[in-house]
Amino acid sequence: MKEGSGEKAKNKPDPKKELKVNDEWTIHYVVYTFKPSDFVSAIPEEGITLEELRQGMEKEYFAMTKQRTKWSVDEKKKHLYPDVSGTTKGSSFLGRLRKYYWKKSHLNQEVDPRPKSILASADGKLYEINRSFIGEMTTPVTGLLPDLDRIEPGFSLQLPKIPIDHLSEILSFFQYFCKQGFETEVMVMIYWDKEKQQYVNICPKQTVSKTRVWVEDFEQDLLNQSEKRYEPVMHIHSHNSMPAFFSSIDDADEVAPLLYGVVGEVHKQPSQIRVRAGFNGAFINLVLTDVFDMNNHVTNTTSFPKEWINQLGAGE
Repeated sequence: MKEGSGEKAKNKPDPKKELKVNDEWTIHYVVYTFKPSDFVSAIPEEGITLEELRQGMEKEYFAMTKQRTKWSVDEKKKHLYPDVSGTTKGSSFLGRLRKYYWKKSHLNQEVDPRPKSILASADGKLYEINRSFIGEMTTPVTGLLPDLDRIEPGFSLQLPKIPIDHLSEILSFFQYFCKQGFETEVMVMIYWDKEKQQYVNICPKQTVSKTRVWVEDFEQDLLNQSEKRYEPVMHIHSHNSMPAFFSSIDDADEVAPLLYGVVGEVHKQPSQIRVRAGFNGAFINLVLTDVFDMNNHVTNTTSFPKEWINQLGAGE
């Protein structure tokens, strides 16, 4: 019979079946012992190949490239020994095999610390402590921590959005002073009435000038009615004919956990409006629709309470 015939191929022995592993196996690398699930989150019932495991480990240990990594296998004990040849200059360790600590004293109390520890520092940064056979190195965290959720800066309003009529009333007030020729800043505050479950606009007593507003009495008459009934939500001030922007004075003043707005070029239609959320000197810029319900017209007002005028006094 000729070589290559069907009969010859039929009698050829099958190649050795590729090894697949699961969490019954342990990985022994450097001075640590791991499970396959430390590197591959979803392991099917039939297990994963050593190449799939290597790919997961490479995300944590950059030196474990396909070209550099060979495996020694003890099938009886179900032990895996990755043998990584060579080194990679400039490589770093980033990954999930970490534990997080607020204080160094807590880390020092660990009897068997993880190969990687993340430690919070008083400078507001995170530091990664990597351990190996030769020693321990501490470096600032500069990359992603894949075992943590990705958090983005932002603001989420927990209260209902403010009906747009509240902004219309405030704009009417600002426009009144612009039409009268008064080049002054003016401020209105928006409160949440917890009893009636609605917003209320308040114009506090204030001393005004072209570049600043000094609030003399934060609507004490209102608050005295029920100290816990009203919660401040937003401060809005005008820049009159100047553009809408948050000045360095605003940045210094607006430290309470509130919403803030500034209206500029009040004499134009539409006026410029900027809004942001702020707390302790940190700010998140927002758009009007983040804060105001543009379709909710409660009173459809284009005017303002005339008593607000009497709340203003001229400054320097």
